[in-house]
Order: sequence, then C-alpha cells, then structure tokens
Amino acid sequence: MVWNPDADLRPPASDASITIETLTEHILGGWRLRNHAHEDLQRYHGKLLELMCQELGVAWRDDADALRAAWYGSDNGRREENEAGPMGTVHDIRSEAMSRNEADNVPLPSILRTICDSYAGIERPFDSFLEYRPGEREREILDAHIGGIDRATDALRKLWQRWLRDMLLLRWPDAASRTTSWERLAELGLGKPVDAADYF
Repeated sequence: MVWNPDADLRPPASDASITIETLTEHILGGWRLRNHAHEDLQRYHGKLLELMCQELGVAWRDDADALRAAWYGSDNGRREENEAGPMGTVHDIRSEAMSRNEADNVPLPSILRTICDSYAGIERPFDSFLEYRPGEREREILDAHIGGIDRATDALRKLWQRWLRDMLLLRWPDAASRTTSWERLAELGLGKPVDAADYF
C-alpha cells in the first residue's frame, strides 16, 4: 500500500468542468499541501485555489483574519460575524441568503475558522504511511476491514465538502451556477501539476 496524499486532487485527464463542488474539495483536501508541505507544493496548490476562486467568484482565504476581511469586503457597516459557537445561527442565516443583496449581510459562520484543520484529521488508517507491508497473519484481518473503513472515510469527507459548499453559497450564491475548466486555469498560468508523491 503506497500513500499519495494528493492523488484525489490532480487535474483529470479530460477537460472536465470545475464547479463549486470541485472548489470545496480543494479547499479542504488541499489545505495541508498549501500550508504544511514543500514550497513547490504550496506554490502550486495555492495558485490552483486562487484561480478556482477567481473563476467561480468565491473569495476564500485559508487565514482566518483574511477570510473575515474577504467575507465582509470593505463595508464596515455589515453585521458582526456569528460568535454563537460552531453551529451558531447557520440554519437561521440560510433563509436570509435568498438574494445577492441579502447575501452581502450574511455573518461569517465561526466554524469556517477551523473547518480545514478539522477536515485534515479525517484520515484513512494508512494515510500517515509512505508504504505499509502487513504481516502474514495481519493481512487477512486487514482485508476484512480496511475496505469498509476507507469507504466510510471517503463518505465522511464528502459530507464535510457538501457542508462547506452550502456555507460558501450563503455568501456567494452565484457560484452555484458558475463553472470553469482545467484548460482555462492553464491559460491563466496555473502551470504543470506538482505530484506530492515526489516529495515523500
């Protein structure tokens, strides 16, 4: 078993559409590569996220203070962000995001400060191994359980990605209908993909 930490974050071979779902996958799944990896990986994945956000009209920032500034823009008259706790008033806010003008007044959900760090802790059993060779007697047990654990981990990650998607759409609802492509990102200067496996 060989671990490749960004295997799910590589551009597809075809010119597939990039949507808000793609963006949330990269916001969460690429956080470690943007902030805690080799500088080449940080540079590539940082640029990738920047261009995705630019194309979809979402002003995401990894830094909590920068995200707050991007969320509220330059209007100091907007309401203060939600400090009521992780779940806070997200449900109450949803009904207020029915128009672009109302979306400008949606408070920043406090959970966005920590969501990437929390998501990074959702790991498969062997995500921290470059290579794992089970013992002869261990292999049978491993084969019986690892598939289910991996599927459950993938399903949990998808739920977190959908959660972030819906929260981002509170503030940037137009992103739901916007798309771009890997070809377009290349035209904007994304550069050649950097394989994380080369650095481990």
